[in-house]
Amino acid sequence: MTSNRQAGANASALSASTTSLRRSPLQSAITPHHPQWVIIDGMSTAFQFDTKDAERMAALGIADLSFMFRCGLKGPHSVAWLTAQGLPIPQINSWEPLPGGGIIARLGVTEFLIEDSAGDSTAKQLADALKTRPDGVYPVLRQDASFAVTGAFLQTLLRQTCAMNFNVLDLSTRPLALTSMVGVQVLVIPSELNEQPLYRVWFDGTYADYLWQTLLGIAGEHGGGPVGLDCLMQKNAMQQNTRQHNSHHLIPQRSAR
Repeated sequence: MTSNRQAGANASALSASTTSLRRSPLQSAITPHHPQWVIIDGMSTAFQFDTKDAERMAALGIADLSFMFRCGLKGPHSVAWLTAQGLPIPQINSWEPLPGGGIIARLGVTEFLIEDSAGDSTAKQLADALKTRPDGVYPVLRQDASFAVTGAFLQTLLRQTCAMNFNVLDLSTRPLALTSMVGVQVLVIPSELNEQPLYRVWFDGTYADYLWQTLLGIAGEHGGGPVGLDCLMQKNAMQQNTRQHNSHHLIPQRSAR
């Protein structure tokens, strides 16, 4: 368990600036839980809630990852354009890791989502390149709320909130799913972290408060609740010390500090 002194040091190391230029769609819902905040890529992010973060994460923890910069694009020339940028092209409804720690997800035949990890800049560079209006490639505004959910009771939560059976997906193919969660359209990427399921979820930020409160209510019934970024990164670092796995591309890496 991270001491407050260590958490404070880690938070300072992550802070790229002292000014929050972006606001997480989940900030209003998270603020009443009084987390320790850190600013990453210009967005205030919950770094640690209290000394029971790890305990809640083991049961059913939810961590806000909205700060991770992302861009979207689509169009008939999108595959050729991304290939020319040197990016891998995933199969439809799957994703691929990027060398800098981010991911590229293919949401349809010609639509893509690219997300940076902490310290990565692929999505930012692509967003800038899209300003030149390449032929047949169109930017898609991405202002998603995004979180990671993990823990022993994750499948219980999914059964209560989603119509989709995620257990039939083969994680080795890096699948993604476009489905609904308590009535909200969501993009879900399932993975594992230290042999525990870890799912990333993206959705329209206007539903942030509703979805966060609903899932937090379910998590609380199973001993879970909100967890800070530090706890998630520690668990990711433990896994990287033992073996390579796709999930380290789905959550921030401690090495990015």
